[in-house]
Amino acid sequence: MKNIRTSTEEKEELLLNKHQDYSILGFNKRIVLVFFIAMIISLSLVWVRLQLYESSKIYAQLKDKREVLSEENKELKRKIEALQFKNKITNYFEVQHGTK
Repeated sequence: MKNIRTSTEEKEELLLNKHQDYSILGFNKRIVLVFFIAMIISLSLVWVRLQLYESSKIYAQLKDKREVLSEENKELKRKIEALQFKNKITNYFEVQHGTK
């Protein structure tokens, strides 16, 4: 009778150990899955942050170049106006005095 009882106890113990191993294994799988999902999300956020940083650097450089080109454009327009004025005066004196 003792052998049967021991055998039954052993069966119950093995069944409990197997069930506990399964729940621990399932829990570990869940932790690993959550860890990998968290890592993927965090790496994605870092990538997005780096892309935004690079884009903002490029935007700032383009904005600076635009300002420089705008100032150069204004200066060139002033020079063109001065040359046009000079040309008009020169043409006026040429017509008035008849020199060419």
